[in-house]
Amino acid sequence: MQGKQVWLQSSTGSIALDHVEVTDDAIVGELNEGFKVMVTTLNGGRLFIAALALSSLAFALDRCRLYAQERIQFDEQPIGRFQRVQDVILDMDITLEQGLTWLFHLVRHYNAGTLSRESAAKVKIECTRRASELYNVATEMCGGIASMDEFGLIRHAHDLFVCRVGEGSNFALKTLAVKPLMPSIAHLLQ
Repeated sequence: MQGKQVWLQSSTGSIALDHVEVTDDAIVGELNEGFKVMVTTLNGGRLFIAALALSSLAFALDRCRLYAQERIQFDEQPIGRFQRVQDVILDMDITLEQGLTWLFHLVRHYNAGTLSRESAAKVKIECTRRASELYNVATEMCGGIASMDEFGLIRHAHDLFVCRVGEGSNFALKTLAVKPLMPSIAHLLQ
């Protein structure tokens, strides 16, 4: 695929199959159960995407935590003494802990074969949304150095974009996730 700007190491393209026949031994899963196989695969992929977003957040937390203690300005004091900087670091830590707790809980359901599509969608939406929001705040907290390769934060910008759109965009997944919350009109939701 030409013109791709994110996840350059991952090959992306379109595959089209017309008039394809497979032998019985080449069928994945049970006959006519392909949708179930696809959904299970997507559920696992959504958990992976949530984990990827949380790993970017964990990197940002580690980097910012150290930077706040090392970066000296204003009267030869570290920027970590400012409450707003402390707020950013604490928000990242809380979000990381909440996200990991939720994710590990859902991984257990996935392994047991009891993970719902809605739960996989919700953890993917929330972890990628919060990690992206806090990543942006973290880069602002660090200032211009955040854009430097050697500082490391900038490498996660594209990954977090892909996290929000991969395995179903967050906007599209919200409709799926909200259906159980409004069952009497679920058939009308778009």
